[in-house]
Amino acid sequence: MVDYANCDGHIWCNGKFVKWSECKIHVLNFGLHYANSVFEGIRVYNRHPLFLKDHLSRLVASANTIGIHLDYSVAELQDATLALCDKQNIEYGYIRPLVWLGSEDMANAAKCSVNIAIAA
Repeated sequence: MVDYANCDGHIWCNGKFVKWSECKIHVLNFGLHYANSVFEGIRVYNRHPLFLKDHLSRLVASANTIGIHLDYSVAELQDATLALCDKQNIEYGYIRPLVWLGSEDMANAAKCSVNIAIAA
């Protein structure tokens, strides 16, 4: 069984590559408590993420629908995803982009940071 908390490699998080084992969020995270995060699942075959632009466009649209506005364009997220796949040497695999609100406040979403991570 894989322990995803202790994998090798990197995750792209809030604009930078973070060591996999160091990419953490707090248990009092607003997105966790109010279930207002969004995610996508993207398959990779022969180093090619399938329907990447479509998935990331839907991620951004879903986030906007629940009032979370990202500081990254779809094109920037595509570039980050492709860079991550290269860095992780993903030939066949799975990409998980995730957007959530931070732990700065437990009662007011407007006071929470917007976070995004992409794992592969």
